[in-house]
Amino acid sequence: MPLLHELRFCDSLESLDLSWNAIDHRCVKALCEVLIPRDRSEKDVREEKFVQEQNMTMPLYAYNRTLKSLSLAGNRVECLGVTSLNRVLTTHECLSELDLFHANLGAAGGNEISKSLRVNTVLKKLNIRFNNITQEGAEAIANALSENTTLKDLNLADNHFGRLGVLKLYHGLKKSRSFLDVARTIGYIPNTKIRVRGMRKEGGGGKYFF
Repeated sequence: MPLLHELRFCDSLESLDLSWNAIDHRCVKALCEVLIPRDRSEKDVREEKFVQEQNMTMPLYAYNRTLKSLSLAGNRVECLGVTSLNRVLTTHECLSELDLFHANLGAAGGNEISKSLRVNTVLKKLNIRFNNITQEGAEAIANALSENTTLKDLNLADNHFGRLGVLKLYHGLKKSRSFLDVARTIGYIPNTKIRVRGMRKEGGGGKYFF
């Protein structure tokens, strides 16, 4: 894909918006391949030699080192796509903003993204609003937040956490070293950019989902 080729060798691009483009998890995996370093194989060595013989300066196994903001909102990223993104989030040195609004993550995707949140030290802004993340995903994210030290702006609105899931998130945020000031209610957290609002009532039963 021409776009991925250009992204691999581009040394100035800092923001990439691919929102609402019918991108699926396979495309996300291909995108991630140009954002992470990989070990050089024998084939890479041969290709590098060919590049040098042609007086080209950029090795073919290069990867993008400058991207700071990536939006995949409105695409079918799903859990498999998050698995690929985790490799980026644990290795890329610059990516500080990731938008996964309405990306069909589901409960499994919430669990998956929590893995990178535990160890990531670069990401500052994450939007996972409207992804059908359930209580199970909320608990995993809450546990990760208690260990994350850099995230400052988190949008969790319009998911199906349930009351117990919201409570878990609240306690996770209280333990977080990034979000130091947490109010008594999860709906308002002063001096931060946490958004967990968007309560929705399912049917007429009076059950609210965050």
